[in-house]
Amino acid sequence: MKFEVKNKIFQTLFEVIYGFYRKDGLQKASALAYTFLMSFAPFFISVASIITLFIPAKIYTQYENQVFTTYLPVIGKQVAKYMGNFQAHALDLSIISLTILFITSLLMINTLRYCLDQLLGFNEGELHIGFKLILILAVFAGLILSGIILLGIHEIITHYLPSYALKHFSFLISLLQYLSSFIAFSLIYKFVPHSKVRFQHAFVAGIVAAVLFEFAKFGFALYIRSFSNAQNVLYGSLAAIPIFLLWLYIISIIFLLGAQIISVLRHDQTS
Repeated sequence: MKFEVKNKIFQTLFEVIYGFYRKDGLQKASALAYTFLMSFAPFFISVASIITLFIPAKIYTQYENQVFTTYLPVIGKQVAKYMGNFQAHALDLSIISLTILFITSLLMINTLRYCLDQLLGFNEGELHIGFKLILILAVFAGLILSGIILLGIHEIITHYLPSYALKHFSFLISLLQYLSSFIAFSLIYKFVPHSKVRFQHAFVAGIVAAVLFEFAKFGFALYIRSFSNAQNVLYGSLAAIPIFLLWLYIISIIFLLGAQIISVLRHDQTS
């Protein structure tokens, strides 16, 4: 029985890696990373413009800075500083300019959807553009709202508990960060693709993607600290851009690997 389980695990792992390679997953991840890079500022400026209509801008700024420092290893504070400058200039933009930024953000989401569908196997008969667009927007709005709630919990824990008690809650904080990654990946796998995805498949892919994401954060931080001097010599003050692009490439690979996992689970269920 143990041999059969191990054999099944290795077979599934092989199908995921081989299928990812056969479907040009690395090339799709590269294209997706460049799309993320070009749409990153418009997306967060659009989100900030909408969210700050309902909550104070100070609270959203704290949440955004927390997101960058938590999910962007080493360069998070620098990216947060750049985004603060972009958003300050965005206050002078007209309604038309903000609308264009919002459309650019939707195009980024659509590119993510297209790449996920390529890995999942797109069925044109499942396409319902209007309904899917509403779902996608609701998913991202829900992720932002849940992130603000988690930030509030984090602030309460860190500011109102004594220092000796924080040591006991550090595990809880790490667990909340992992759960937020798991929920975000699972919801994106479930609702962003046009292809129908079962909840259990989205959850399995979300768990794997969240684990890979945590390992990637640790490994990427180690890499940057080890080779930061070489990066600064090559790129100078622009070193943050290629570093950020590399991180987006890694995230894109994780996203698409999760989609390939769902594809393999689908095939195993139907066979």
